[in-house]
Amino acid sequence: MSCSQRNSRRCRWPVSERSSRNACVMRRSRMKLKSAVRRVAVTALAASLLLVAGCSPPEDDASSKITLSIGIGDDGPPTMVKNFNPFGTDNRHGTFYMYEPLFVVNTINSEKTPFLAESFEVADDAKSVTFTLRDGVTWTDGEDFDAEDVVFTFNMLKEYPALDRGSLWSSIESVTGEDKTVTVEFTGPNAPAVSRVGETLIVPEHVWSEVDDPVTFINEEPVSTGPYELGAFSPNQYSLVKNEDYWQADSVVADELVFPSTVSELDIVNKGYDWAYSFLPDPKSTWVGKAPETNRFWWPPGAPTALFLNNAKPPFDNVDFRKGLSLSLDREDISEKANQGWGSVASQSGLILPSQKDLLDPAIPDKGLISQNSDKALEAFERAGFDMSDGKLVGEDGAQVEISMMVPNNYANQVQAAKVIKKQLAQVGISLRVETPQAAAVQQSLTNGDFEMTFNWLGGTTMYDVYRGVLDSRLTAPIGEAASGNTIRYQDPETDALLDSLKAAVDEDTRTELIHQLEQVMMNEVPVIPIYHGGTWGLYSTKKVTGWPSAENPYAPGTPYNTTALLVVTNLERAG
Repeated sequence: MSCSQRNSRRCRWPVSERSSRNACVMRRSRMKLKSAVRRVAVTALAASLLLVAGCSPPEDDASSKITLSIGIGDDGPPTMVKNFNPFGTDNRHGTFYMYEPLFVVNTINSEKTPFLAESFEVADDAKSVTFTLRDGVTWTDGEDFDAEDVVFTFNMLKEYPALDRGSLWSSIESVTGEDKTVTVEFTGPNAPAVSRVGETLIVPEHVWSEVDDPVTFINEEPVSTGPYELGAFSPNQYSLVKNEDYWQADSVVADELVFPSTVSELDIVNKGYDWAYSFLPDPKSTWVGKAPETNRFWWPPGAPTALFLNNAKPPFDNVDFRKGLSLSLDREDISEKANQGWGSVASQSGLILPSQKDLLDPAIPDKGLISQNSDKALEAFERAGFDMSDGKLVGEDGAQVEISMMVPNNYANQVQAAKVIKKQLAQVGISLRVETPQAAAVQQSLTNGDFEMTFNWLGGTTMYDVYRGVLDSRLTAPIGEAASGNTIRYQDPETDALLDSLKAAVDEDTRTELIHQLEQVMMNEVPVIPIYHGGTWGLYSTKKVTGWPSAENPYAPGTPYNTTALLVVTNLERAG
């Protein structure tokens, strides 16, 4: 489609009516001018704030303007790249406050909240889903949002598989749309895919169709539909300012959000952020104690934190070695020391218990909770070809088993957990070397298979997504190549068939039975070792705004680094 064709489509006047087309062009020019003027104004305002505030949270003032500081550390240190590509691996967290999906899924209860789609309907055979898009939505440059933007976004992911990080197109046959309706046809029955489709961030066709390579595009001047647009940017800090033309602007009370590049735990405690995300030792004293009247926290159980084992590398390619490793660990001790009483031991089934207890296979003993048993661990190691000799676990060559574990150096609880694991493995004669690079380096090694053992989360919107993410052979890749999923490189055709059956199942009883069978795979094959439930470490201040998610109102998990942040910023209310 040419530029002139796109412009004609957007303006909705017949191409043959010259006067109307001219009016269209003038209207579009006025919108762009208005947008540009507004952007210059807000950028100047934000720049002045950054100049004054430096890298510290902005001071509260007595004016009506609300500026919130987000203390998460936006992938420094020490400086940031101006990257707001929604599909990039090194984008800024602010991307998720500017771009919107069709709906947002609350990972606490799986509830879907409409955003760019007002509603959706899944076909009875689960082979398609049809979205009805919202009226009155515009991009921040003034152009109208419609179905062609959605169709373009999905087709771009198809054309550039590197952007399709969730492997959506392994399930999609086609995406078609017109005006305010979009239909996604799946390659077969696929009810779980509806959530992944609905959570995809949508980009404007009239901007991204002009991009030469959207994979390397860093999108320094984002055009979006969401509640915020980019204000000022420096390598150390940037700001987002409220999109006054946002379709639900009345639901957004914060005028500005400020994101620093680096935030330490000490910063969070001492600098008084409005919304932060970090595990803190004894948060009642360290966080609430700093400002008892306004500082709050809510840490609901999250996805299990698990030991990801590289199933393609010896000795982790031996299931008996993996079982021995699992039996060597005291999860209660690891969880207690890593999370200082705020975590709970995770089931080998991969379920979050007790919230998902209805999905647990009753045939699984002790709810899948594995206790430390050194004698049974050594029996498993012996079956794998390893024996104890002078206090060391040795292989056939007589050499001690030595393995490495990578942990991000700024994940304090994981670093602590690794130290405990090192001591416990030493008791069965294994030498563990703990490496603590930057988080980005750990993620890169995980993706490319250049690791032996590390921590990661068993995350996903549905249990199909959770199991697919670690068990589906078709998502993995040889060591040295980037895997779109299944980074542990587990491969089993029978498990793939189970996943296919679960994807196609519409009946709830059938789905539950298939989930039970996948739980048995986790129990018997031990491809990963769940240790404890990860927390969602949300820290809030009610000094300027209220309405943060809580146990009483769990409308979002309180994570400021993904699309659920949209739920939060549209639910806050001015304090007082």
